Amino acid sequence: EVIQWAIPEVEGDSCLMDDLLSTEALTKALSRVQPGKAVGTDGFDVYLLKRAGGDTVEAWRQIVKGMVADKDFPHEWNQWIAMLAMKPGEEPTNFERRRDLWLIPGSQKLLTRMLTVEYDRASQATVPLSNAGFTADRNAGEQTLAMRLAAEQCMKERRTLYRGYCDYGTFFMSVVHNVQWEVERRCKVLPEVTEVMKALRIGIPERGLPGLSGKYETAAGLTKAVDILKGLG
Repeated sequence: EVIQWAIPEVEGDSCLMDDLLSTEALTKALSRVQPGKAVGTDGFDVYLLKRAGGDTVEAWRQIVKGMVADKDFPHEWNQWIAMLAMKPGEEPTNFERRRDLWLIPGSQKLLTRMLTVEYDRASQATVPLSNAGFTADRNAGEQTLAMRLAAEQCMKERRTLYRGYCDYGTFFMSVVHNVQWEVERRCKVLPEVTEVMKALRIGIPERGLPGLSGKYETAAGLTKAVDILKGLG
């Protein structure tokens, strides 16, 4: 609140939202859909949508545009299936070594994939050049070196170094929403996109997704208990 005056408000642009939900954006998102993927609780395989093409794809797009406009999404989109998968070469009887996979309804995944374009734009515009991880034409080795140099510089100058990570793609079950919304606001993510993501989270059970417990708990987010020690994602 002390520095609230220094944080500019971002105005939305409805035509940009239209671009994110355009036929071209859906075609691009569908191009990444592969056959043989497990379906979510709604039982809908978006690969069938890809194969159908034409009027069927356009009908899906219009339905989703209506959902976005009304901020009203199916309850099933917040019912995800968690399964434990073996890593290559692991002992099948050792459940502690298995990684969790989350099956999300295909239509929700397709919609968020369309919105990812805006998140990528905001990241490229706001993430400092010192951050090279998961950046086009750069690599993890450069990222490691940059982080080490930043830490050394701060130690020499007796300054504080803050590092924050929010990988919404692969660690979504532990994202604290209040933090996410503030990060998006400061990074100037299109407000309409943030509002869609907020609406998608309506209906999450009070205790979060069932079946998760752990040492480290969060007060808000998709889950309120995440076992960090076992390594999710």
